[in-house]
Amino acid sequence: METFGIENLRHLLLDLYLSNTRRVRDFGDGTCGVEYYDVGTDTWIAEKKPQTIQLSPALAVIPGVDDGYVPHCTNTLVMGGAGQNYPYRQLQFDPDVEQASWWQFALPPNFDPTQDIKLSVFWKAESVIVGDVVWGVSVLGREECQAWDAALETEVEVVDTTHGTILSVVKTEITLTPADHELAANDAVILQLARKATDDCDTLTEDADVVMCKLDIAINPAVLIEGMP
Repeated sequence: METFGIENLRHLLLDLYLSNTRRVRDFGDGTCGVEYYDVGTDTWIAEKKPQTIQLSPALAVIPGVDDGYVPHCTNTLVMGGAGQNYPYRQLQFDPDVEQASWWQFALPPNFDPTQDIKLSVFWKAESVIVGDVVWGVSVLGREECQAWDAALETEVEVVDTTHGTILSVVKTEITLTPADHELAANDAVILQLARKATDDCDTLTEDADVVMCKLDIAINPAVLIEGMP
């Protein structure tokens, strides 16, 4: 039988049990983290918290000309005049030629590279109500001493369909596994979103307009961030 030692007693006194299967753990190094009890393995496991990175059309990197990379989409400010409730930006992806957009951002120190990341693409058709769009997402993480301009990682593709209503927003979710993204904490990241217009499964006969994107990542709340109280 395992002896109930001083360390176990310290945790019993300092840990805050939220329920029989969830607790706030004192790690003894000035940090705390939420853990949940996994019945299958009879162990306590650090709870992974989600965090969202906003990727608006206004923040997208859209070059003025194409120069060897995937042709770029068009970043448009929509000002419809009377009858439009507010101005907004959208990325317009052509139905006949593969086009892309890019974002650049940095990951936090407590990013969990062992978890999936998920990109949500909010888009709409301009006038037709029937058709599918194939989206492709790829990323590249850069660390100190690495070349900034390098090939992106594996592209993950998803096909989604319109809702049958003019200008109705479609939310397409694209999941990248750790093997797909190969990102690490503190990475500077380049993310590419492309419409695979030449794919046979892409049947929308007009522009697909992206009005917003967001990237959901997992963070490990137990990771100590230097310089933070």
